Amino acid sequence: MDILYPIYIISKNRSNTCLTADLLIKARLDFHIVVEPQDYNNYKIKYNDKCLKLKKNNQGIFYTRNFCLKHSALSLYHWQMDDNIKNFRKRENNKNIIK
Repeated sequence: MDILYPIYIISKNRSNTCLTADLLIKARLDFHIVVEPQDYNNYKIKYNDKCLKLKKNNQGIFYTRNFCLKHSALSLYHWQMDDNIKNFRKRENNKNIIK
């Protein structure tokens, strides 16, 4: 992995509505979607090589977060994001501006 700070989207059962992935694609940022084996094929159709498959189903959020931590072991830091982020905003002149 040649990314300074890898981005992981933790997602479950939202292969058709993974807003964060769509947003990051639009922003031309590289990322991984971490999904359970039961959902993997559905995500693979839309997001292809961005999908990482967990070893087990229904292990909970801590299992998934620990997977991301181990996967990013060569990086000093990494990002973990929810799968339903619609946009990013920056505070400018006392207003939230969509970026």
